[in-house]
Amino acid sequence: MKPIPTLSGLGFITDPPQGMVELYKLFCVSEVSQSNLFAVQSFPNILRYGSIQDGQFSRMMRDALSTLYTAYYESAEVDVRTLENPDTARYDIAISITVRDDNREYRLNQAISDVAERGDVTIDRLLAGLPL
Repeated sequence: MKPIPTLSGLGFITDPPQGMVELYKLFCVSEVSQSNLFAVQSFPNILRYGSIQDGQFSRMMRDALSTLYTAYYESAEVDVRTLENPDTARYDIAISITVRDDNREYRLNQAISDVAERGDVTIDRLLAGLPL
């Protein structure tokens, strides 16, 4: 895994599961206009421009997350599905990310569960469906 730079006291992240979570948080909260460092779309931008009905949203999410994670890990498998909730005007988004690094496999859902147990404001808000 390539070290992931942060602007926080964490410095460079070298722990693969922690890196997965930090990249996901970055993807969820950043705006494209905030940085020219990565040629990656962010969730707010995709949400603004991607059409859910024709599958564009899922493709854009999958492509952006794959690009983001493969920049730091040996490989990444990303699956994004949108699930229509017939009782509301909402969609649920199912995201699965598995990365491989140094012959080991790491899953985002497990990394997020571990972080949520320790408490993380951004992750707590994401899991609760609250605005960031």
